[in-house]
Amino acid sequence: MTDPTPSLDLPSDDARHRLSEVVGYQHDELTPEARAAFEMHLALCPGCQKAVKLAAWAFPALDEAISSALPTPEAAVARGLGRGPESRRD
Repeated sequence: MTDPTPSLDLPSDDARHRLSEVVGYQHDELTPEARAAFEMHLALCPGCQKAVKLAAWAFPALDEAISSALPTPEAAVARGLGRGPESRRD
């Protein structure tokens, strides 16, 4: 009996089949060995190529959106958001 799950080493059109490696690749969190192996796979895999291109665009945009939406530490303290549990009023 064969395993119906495709091997993660095979090229795929599915951009999600190696998503954790795409994220690690984009954030430069892969070991040198894992990065080299993923880059070899990436050269032949249209799904991963799409995922890396999307991640290269989306991750910086998401980081920017999050950082611009969050108050600075100074603004948080000024609004009382920086206080610890000891300053609660019950």
